[in-house]
Amino acid sequence: MDLLVRGRVWRLLAVDAVGRELPPSGDPAWAELDHHIRFTVWRACRAIPLIVLGMDVLGWSTDFVLVADDPVTHRALTVMRAGAAPICLAMFASFHFTTLARRRPLAVSAPFALTLVAFAAFQLGSLGGVERQLFDFLMFALVPTVMAPAPIVARIGYVSAMAAAMSLGFFAPYGHWSHPFAAATVAFLASIAAMLIVIGHIVYVGACRAFFQEREIERTAAELKALSDSLEGQVQEKTVELRRLYEHLQLVREDERARLSRELHDELGQQLSAIGYVLATAKVRSDRDPASTRRSLDEVSSLLQRASETTRDIARELRPPLLEQYGFVSACEWMARKVTDHLRLECAFESAQDGPECPEPVAVAVYRVLQEALTNVGRHAMATKVRVELRSDASAVELRVTDDGRGLPPDGELGDGLGLVGMEQRMLGLGGTFSVTSGAEGGAVVHARVPMAARSAA
Repeated sequence: MDLLVRGRVWRLLAVDAVGRELPPSGDPAWAELDHHIRFTVWRACRAIPLIVLGMDVLGWSTDFVLVADDPVTHRALTVMRAGAAPICLAMFASFHFTTLARRRPLAVSAPFALTLVAFAAFQLGSLGGVERQLFDFLMFALVPTVMAPAPIVARIGYVSAMAAAMSLGFFAPYGHWSHPFAAATVAFLASIAAMLIVIGHIVYVGACRAFFQEREIERTAAELKALSDSLEGQVQEKTVELRRLYEHLQLVREDERARLSRELHDELGQQLSAIGYVLATAKVRSDRDPASTRRSLDEVSSLLQRASETTRDIARELRPPLLEQYGFVSACEWMARKVTDHLRLECAFESAQDGPECPEPVAVAVYRVLQEALTNVGRHAMATKVRVELRSDASAVELRVTDDGRGLPPDGELGDGLGLVGMEQRMLGLGGTFSVTSGAEGGAVVHARVPMAARSAA
């Protein structure tokens, strides 16, 4: 039954080598193709009458040269051309002024085409039978049907109807059926019609494939453009984000340099100056008051101890030695408790390690993310409690920091927090993920996950 559904599967006959590339029957693309075909046929049927009229005028002028010495032939051709004119004008008017022609162009054009062919065959038949080969000349009227974009069922009906109208108009009124070559001529007409049907269908299927390919190209081009626009927007967004991050890192570096300068000047500088002063004083007093010298040396020892502690603190800020000394989990717990004690927050630390020790890039990145997350809680969250969950296995390390603070803004926007951007970039640089969401009972949740076999951060 599918072979009879509006000719849509008939479009894919076995001889059609490209049929497999066309959409299946019932695909919405066929509706688009039908609309395209109707418009193409309507436009062609509106132009064909004008072309025929032009050929009539040209033929009319040449008749005076070619058949001027044959009044019978000249009169028959003149009547044929004169009769074709109103048919062509009526066809043009129908396609120019009626909406039915737009919806059913083949059906509307059929009566005009059949009348025109039958009338031309009738006039040529009056000049003689098949011996004059006028009927062979009339067969050329079927050639334009090859270019008609019509499915196979409509094509067979249209070409067969034109061939029948041509035969009846030529043979029936004048009894040319009795001619010895009449049967051969009709058989030749049938073979020509069949050949034109096959060729026309091949042309039609090629046009269908071209239409669908063009449609697919347009769809792909639209998708690529949308993807390009999306990627361009993402690139611009990331470029702005990275520029802001770079500027932030520059500021952080300058702030860190200033802090180290202050630490070295205010702490180590003063302590070393004090040591120099105490040593100078001890040198002066060493001969007069040995007891005072001993006290000065004790004071120098205390100052050296403090200088050593200051040096260790600065080094610890630059790179956490606890990761190497005590391991990843212990270092994170120590840092979490130190920061929360400094911020006067109640801290709950949970850890679960089921796998090998974290690689150094992963351990440092998670350590810094935890440090920044806790600092953000102290600065912005207005929280009293914070919960740190650190879990690792053979595949990944997962960090979750939950606080009971004021949570995210109502619109969910995190603003221009460059600390968050820095944490996200640390995770993305190692192939991990980073997110900040609202907690189930208020507050915020910072979640970071990085694979154990992370690629090296750039």
